[in-house]
Amino acid sequence: MNIIDMLPRAYYNVPKCPACNSRMTGRYIKSSDEDEQIIEDALRNGELVKPIKIAIPENNCFCIDCGFEWSQEIPVSFVTSNQIAREGIERGTFEILAARQIEKDEKEEPKIRKTKKLRASLKNMLGL
Repeated sequence: MNIIDMLPRAYYNVPKCPACNSRMTGRYIKSSDEDEQIIEDALRNGELVKPIKIAIPENNCFCIDCGFEWSQEIPVSFVTSNQIAREGIERGTFEILAARQIEKDEKEEPKIRKTKKLRASLKNMLGL
């Protein structure tokens, strides 16, 4: 473990869903031009967030499992990397992040193949 892992990190701990007791809970955040990056950073940090373009609703928390929304103040706390890792496992954020990465890779693969074919065709045409 390095020194960076021992430093406390900001974390917004949304409690269990009051309707179904699930840990798959998150909070709404103000939308920006960098929504995808913000979502991925939050997932890496063990948090579930949904960017929203208009004002954050009164019911600022949500449950992925049952769809329930409720209002609760979510203060920032400072926790260790180990605590964040535990939250990420309980909330399933690491699996969600991995699935998003696979989806991105699958979208990029056709572009990479096209580029390789284009390069091969150009090399062939130029006799290289």
